[in-house]
Amino acid sequence: MSESYDVAVMLVFGTVALISVLIFLILLIVSFFKRQLASQREKLQLTASYELELLTSRIEVQSETFKYIAEELHDNIGQLLAVARLHLNMLEHVSSTEAPEFIQHTNEIIGQAVQEVRALTKSFDCDFVRDFGLVASLSLQLERIEKSRKFKTSLVSSGNPLSSAHEREILLFRIAQEVLNNIIKHSEAVSIEVEIVYTDDWIRLKIEDDGHGFEPELLHEWQSSGSGAGLKNMHRRAVMLGGTCILESKLGIGTIVIITIPEIKDIDGVSR
Repeated sequence: MSESYDVAVMLVFGTVALISVLIFLILLIVSFFKRQLASQREKLQLTASYELELLTSRIEVQSETFKYIAEELHDNIGQLLAVARLHLNMLEHVSSTEAPEFIQHTNEIIGQAVQEVRALTKSFDCDFVRDFGLVASLSLQLERIEKSRKFKTSLVSSGNPLSSAHEREILLFRIAQEVLNNIIKHSEAVSIEVEIVYTDDWIRLKIEDDGHGFEPELLHEWQSSGSGAGLKNMHRRAVMLGGTCILESKLGIGTIVIITIPEIKDIDGVSR
């Protein structure tokens, strides 16, 4: 009887232990799948945020482009065509000996207008950054700025652009636009220097101006007051790309912005 009781007790304890182990394993498996699901959900959210930010940047780049085109058509090409029309009207009132000179001037003005239109056609391509890369896009942007005759600009690049970087370069280009717009509006600078460095591990974009600069404390005031929305966007986009945005400024000397983006990877961290 005692032996049967001992066997029964052992069977009960064995069964309970086995059930406990099974429950533990089930809970472990459930926990694992929950973590997997949470990780996948986080990746999907990151992907959605990245795609939304990319779309927003595309729209902003297009908006800036269309604004520039409108200004160029009104202020530059429109003025050239108005002068050409004036010259043509003058032909009715000049002598035959003076006519060739007016015709030559008119031809030169129309030729200049044609060149300006050709330059503008590049801007109509909303995928310019994707198709031609960050260096060519920033070069075109700096040409536009220098045409105002208020700034001297320079662009230096080194290394080989990565073929997988095009989508991220759109975001990087938008950050650069923000920096350049701030320089134009607030810095009172004379020169703007841009440097782009490509390596196998990162892309670094450096934009420097010789404007009046500002005290570092002002940066915190602008951000806390909400007036530094552009600066916040620059930092947010750099972080979204897995990189950093460093702003250094000295009063009376100028400002330097350095954006460093790590090796181009998919949103889930897998190298392409």
